[in-house]
Amino acid sequence: MHKLNLSVIFLMLCIYCLISSCDETPGNVLDEQNQPSVNTLDVSPQRVTFDRSVGIKDTTITLSVSANVAGLKDGELPSYAFFDEANPTDPAFEGFLEDRRICNLTDCTDSYGIELDLEFSTIDFKNYQVFVYALGKTSSNWISTTFEVAGFPNSAPQILAVNNPQEVIIPTDASVIPIPFTAKVTDEDGQNTISEVRILFENEDGSILSPNPNTLFDDGSSESGDLVQGDSVYTITFQIDQSNSPNNRMALYYAIDQAGLSSDTLKLPFNLIRN
Repeated sequence: MHKLNLSVIFLMLCIYCLISSCDETPGNVLDEQNQPSVNTLDVSPQRVTFDRSVGIKDTTITLSVSANVAGLKDGELPSYAFFDEANPTDPAFEGFLEDRRICNLTDCTDSYGIELDLEFSTIDFKNYQVFVYALGKTSSNWISTTFEVAGFPNSAPQILAVNNPQEVIIPTDASVIPIPFTAKVTDEDGQNTISEVRILFENEDGSILSPNPNTLFDDGSSESGDLVQGDSVYTITFQIDQSNSPNNRMALYYAIDQAGLSSDTLKLPFNLIRN
């Protein structure tokens, strides 16, 4: 019986790439002649779209995964794994492709595939990276493509809270002051349905400061100033220095989902002043 732990396999591939200074992942890593090679991969359909007219319900999608894999020995099978972008370390679905080779007296085709019955909700928004692996004793070969589920929105995103300093003193020396702007955003359809969290700045005359809009991120990066990735708090950080001019503005926060539905706009004053 085949036993499969693609979480470990994927980790091994990543470690191999780091050790080997790979420039791209996925790809093919061949270090010997006559090792297995994954040459093509097809997922059909590659995108599933649900319409609101079908209503909110669970539904089963039949998905075909087919690959051309050369160099496998008799009894060996290529494996597949679907990684959800919301959880890229643990496969959402995994298993082995079936042997679909057609053989004659001298040769065989290199076809493998499987039909998968996968259940989704009609309000799901999912983006998967699909991998097929052929594992040899001294090589690991894989290829990848994408599979997307686009449901319909049941509700717009909601901004629960926003925060920014309402008054900042412009420095008179060469110092630079980082100013974070944050918004706590949720969506009943799932956090992965949130497309963007944005901020605009409204001048006293009602005009919008250009360029606009600016995007907040929930990425836990130093670039955005976000503290914790994936905690539903979205952040953007602006740098204030002596080149800034005094002004009185409103910070306007809003979020949109993948279907284009928008949250209410929340406002907070943001004023730059000189001592």
